[in-house]
Amino acid sequence: MTGAALFAFRLESEGRPEVAVIDEAAPAMTNWLTTTQASHRLDISANWVRTLVTRGALRATQTPHGALIDPQSVTDMVRARQDGSRGAAVKV
Repeated sequence: MTGAALFAFRLESEGRPEVAVIDEAAPAMTNWLTTTQASHRLDISANWVRTLVTRGALRATQTPHGALIDPQSVTDMVRARQDGSRGAAVKV
């Protein structure tokens, strides 16, 4: 990383604060979710969230502390499940 500034932000995971460091060139991620937070919103396990990230069903970025999940990806999946297409949205 040549000349790219890094900054840290705080997020909550399981009731305790964590710090993630990201590159300023990366998209604004202050509202991105941990795998645990995404799992709660989707009512699935954190391991299944990681699987969905690996399969490309959820947009995420890796940090030194684990993946951060794009909240819009989670919202889209929740809406798809509410529309009755749970299998298509979650089974990848």
